[in-house]
Amino acid sequence: MLQSFLTEVPLCFPQRLLTTGNKRTIDFIQFLSTEYSERGLTEKTDRCAAISGLENRIAQAEQSETRFGIFQSFLHRCLLWQRSGERHMDRIGYETQSVPSWSWMAYSGSIQFMDITFGKVEWVRSLTVNRHYKYRLFNKKWKPALVTNISSFRNCSFKQSEAGYAILDSDRAERGEIQYDVEMHKRFDTERCVIIGQDCRKFNARKTKYYILVL
Repeated sequence: MLQSFLTEVPLCFPQRLLTTGNKRTIDFIQFLSTEYSERGLTEKTDRCAAISGLENRIAQAEQSETRFGIFQSFLHRCLLWQRSGERHMDRIGYETQSVPSWSWMAYSGSIQFMDITFGKVEWVRSLTVNRHYKYRLFNKKWKPALVTNISSFRNCSFKQSEAGYAILDSDRAERGEIQYDVEMHKRFDTERCVIIGQDCRKFNARKTKYYILVL
């Protein structure tokens, strides 16, 4: 089934895809990642390798770099994935490479991406992958890492919701939601996060909505 899925993609697809613009390109990347995450693999540790050919073809056409399902040219949107269906995902025990925790390829199970309208989010441009790590290297001594500022939660509490946990302010008003892909920490006040982006102020002047990645 997986082999059939991969071979159905025509050889000309990257170049033709890119002529349709960035929105169609990232839509396809997210569709491809979502569909691939639902495919069963005999060896879970093949999760990275089995799709690397398609990844590289798209990245070369985009004149960008990619590794572990994260495309540098669409870094922010690629980071905003969530588990789909499963209550929690299991970490895959890779032996020959270091797959970062912020990549969906580090876990087994299906995923989905946050539905974010184009042009309505200000991305944190200082967020990058560490410059000393090369996307195409497999050597475990080079560990991929996100370079950015780390934030913490203050004067907050949480309560369990249908999809995850609602974030409550000091007045117990709901201010946001967190969906964990793995088991959450026992103490919410010790959690740290990375801000990926926020709603453009011209579209939402009264309240600022942040998109975050919990560490």
